[in-house]
This record gives sequence, C-alpha cells and structure tokens, in this order.
Amino acid sequence: MPSMTRPTALLRHLPLAALTAGAVVVLLLPFLFLPGSGEVPPARPPAPAPASVADPAAQRLAALEGRLGLLAPVEETRRLAQRLEAAEARLGELGRSGAAAAEAVGSLAARQQLLEGRLAEAAAAQREALAVLERRAEAAERRFTEVEAGMAAAGQRLAGLERRLLRLALRDSLREALAQGRPLGALLPPGAPPALARYAEAAPPTEAELRQGFEDAARAARLATQAAGRGLAGMLTIRRGEELILGDPAEAEIERARRLLSAGDWAGAVQRIAALQGPAREAMNPWLREAEALLAARAALAALGTE
Repeated sequence: MPSMTRPTALLRHLPLAALTAGAVVVLLLPFLFLPGSGEVPPARPPAPAPASVADPAAQRLAALEGRLGLLAPVEETRRLAQRLEAAEARLGELGRSGAAAAEAVGSLAARQQLLEGRLAEAAAAQREALAVLERRAEAAERRFTEVEAGMAAAGQRLAGLERRLLRLALRDSLREALAQGRPLGALLPPGAPPALARYAEAAPPTEAELRQGFEDAARAARLATQAAGRGLAGMLTIRRGEELILGDPAEAEIERARRLLSAGDWAGAVQRIAALQGPAREAMNPWLREAEALLAARAALAALGTE
C-alpha cells in the first residue's frame, strides 16, 4: 500500500485509546527536550513519591519515568503498524494468489468447455458413423438376399440346362443308334414314345435298307400292275418331263417318289407312295409301313430334345 495512505489505514485499525495516547505524546514531545522547562502535567498521573523523597532531583527523575511510560504506546503503535503492513502485504499476496487462482479456474473452465465440445463432436461423429455402418449393413443384407435369390434362380436354370443337355445327349445317342439300325434298348428313357419304344428290341431300318427296299417294292408294284391285265399301256411308259403321256399312273408316282428319295425328302416320297391305289399300293405297303415307322421315330426323337 502507498505511504500516503498508511496513516489512514493505521487510523482505521487502531483503537481509540491508542490514538488518543499517540496524540498526547506528539503534543508533549517539544516540551520534554527544552532545558529548564517546568513540570508538564503527565498524560497518566505518576505514582506518588515516597515521603522520604523531597529534593527536586528526585521529583524530576520521577517525572522522566512517567514520561518514559508515555513512550510505550508509541512502540506498541509502531508494532501494530508493522503488523498491519505485514497483513496488508499478505492480503495483497492473497489477492494476487486469488486472481491467479481465478485465472486458473477460468482456464480450467475454458478447457472443460472445449473438451465437452470435442466430446459432443466425437459423439455426433460416432453416431453418424454408426448410422452409415447400419445403412451399409442393410444394403449388404439386401444385396446378399438378391445374390442368394439370383444364385437360386441360376441353380434352377443350371439344373434345367443339365436336364436338357442330358436329353440332347440321349437324343444324339438314339439318333446314332437309329441311323445305324441298332435296337434302342437301354437308351430309351422311361415313358419313351411308342414310335421309339417299338425299336427297343427290334432293329430299325436304315436309309440304305429302305432305298434298296424301295427298288424291290417298285419292281413288285410294276409286276402287280402288269399282272392286273392293263395291256400295252401297262407295259409302256411315255413322259414329257413330269407329264405322263402313255403308261401306268402308278409307275409315274413311284418315279416321282424315287426322285424325292434321291433328294433326301423322305416325307415327300412317303406321301407319294401313300397316294397309290390298287395293286401298286398293295405291293408298296411293306416298304411304306417301314418308312412311315422310321419317320415317326425321327419325329419323336426330335421332340424328345425340345421337351
């Protein structure tokens, strides 16, 4: 505290009696050191001198002792002032310490607020991350379900393709056996069509056998026609391209069927022979039945691969 304010502070803390004593001492100090001065009434009456003391020296000595007693409050006041100064210094230190403590508390509060803000941000980021993970998990589950359904559908398609491949392989084996004239036997699937089942034990006719059989049947038909007594017209045949000028009409149909066989049109040849009538048809019937059975077996075999 500045020196100009110390008396004021001292006056605030000293008791009234000490202040009064101090004021009296200040007023009497000039008179104590004047030579030959008379007696000054003391602030506190001195103790009565003994009856034996009557000389002036003893009286003056007693007066000096009384005045020295007045100096005690001044020393006490000085000590009190020193204590007050020490207390004020301590208070100043405490004030500075309190300010530092308040500043530290403010800093801690700011750090706490900052940490709380960071924690709130971290919690929000964590919630957002969890939400993103949940959405990704849901999307993954949907994708897994879709993939699983696709795999099931693919499995069904694969099973269907396997069955179809087996049917195609079976059809190729049956076609080969049918073309080679071998009994179909163990190659036939359960519930095979009757057109194929008829060749389970019996050997089917080959194309070469049917071609040779066609020529034999055609000669038999010609002979049957001649034996029917149709005269010269039955023995001679005159054509202009496809148009028959003279001869047996059955012979013309057989010739057309022969040309169709040469071109590989078995269905057309069979249709021509099936249109015959009379002795020629009767002679061609055995060949016609075998050819029709082979065509029916081929049609059933083609249908077996598309089921």
